Amino acid sequence: PPTELEVAVAGLVYLGLYSSRYQEIVQLPQHYRVTFYASCGWALYSYASLVHVMVGSPSGVGAAEAFHGAASAVFVGSCAYFYHFHWSRMYRHWLEDRFRPWFALGLSGLTAVHLLSVAHIFKVLDDPKWWPTVANIYPKEWHFVADIRFAELFLTAAALFLVICHLRGGLT
Repeated sequence: PPTELEVAVAGLVYLGLYSSRYQEIVQLPQHYRVTFYASCGWALYSYASLVHVMVGSPSGVGAAEAFHGAASAVFVGSCAYFYHFHWSRMYRHWLEDRFRPWFALGLSGLTAVHLLSVAHIFKVLDDPKWWPTVANIYPKEWHFVADIRFAELFLTAAALFLVICHLRGGLT
């Protein structure tokens, strides 16, 4: 499992990563902008969830929980923004006979994974003591959640890197 120092370093790395690309995004086509902005929200939530499982309050109320709650709202909003845009785009491509089934398959998988996070968010918001109870019953459960959140952060950064490579002509 990660240490608190590793989590702090990860936060600084991701803040730097997204800050370094933010100014270039306005020049890109809309579907790349939507994806970038949504990925910012997803990364914020992954990081907040990581902090929440590592240093959350046993009472279910504290700074980590407030951060998680705010980031949860950002995550749900990012999902709504991203999926509305991209599923509408897929529908339009279907009507225009430009439908790409592999993209739709990938979008379906991402939708399913994000719905798991949305279910987790609503469970935590419904019962603030739910996570402390789970952590009490399964003391090492936070290791699993922390690993998942680190994987989400890595995959979001990898996807951003691949988009940058594609835009620069490295991947077509």
